[in-house]
Amino acid sequence: RISGVSKLEAVKEWLRLFIEAQPMEPLVLMAHHREVIQELGSYLRCPVIDGSTTNTTRQKIVDNFQSGELRYVVVSITAGGMGLTLTRAANMAIVEQHWTPGVLLQAEDRIHRISQDRPVTIYRLLGSKTFDDFMFQCINDKLDSNEVIEHFKEWSNAVNQ
Repeated sequence: RISGVSKLEAVKEWLRLFIEAQPMEPLVLMAHHREVIQELGSYLRCPVIDGSTTNTTRQKIVDNFQSGELRYVVVSITAGGMGLTLTRAANMAIVEQHWTPGVLLQAEDRIHRISQDRPVTIYRLLGSKTFDDFMFQCINDKLDSNEVIEHFKEWSNAVNQ
């Protein structure tokens, strides 16, 4: 939580520059802690999807985003990381990382789905010389480990056939 809150001003500056450079481009922001999610929603004057969002409201937000009525949406990486289609955006900013690489990959999949017809860019907004550095390295190590495990499973299946 501290890492996310402490970099909010830098994230707002990044958002200002992103919006200035691409004023019409839709953007999905993913964060983990409610305080960060609410602050970003207030800053962008856009709805948020978090654990307290009802299914009806969640679907209405998604529909409004997909139809172009909303340019931005802030989503909890855990509450909205699965089951949402937000392919109107080709850009996502992950403001706070999650310990579990699979959760991050699921979050990225909200805009990187079969119906996406544009190249996707994922921005990981990391604070330099903060806990983010350590966490990002842990996430990458886990991803590397998972890749090794998957290769071993493929090899094992091939050998045992």
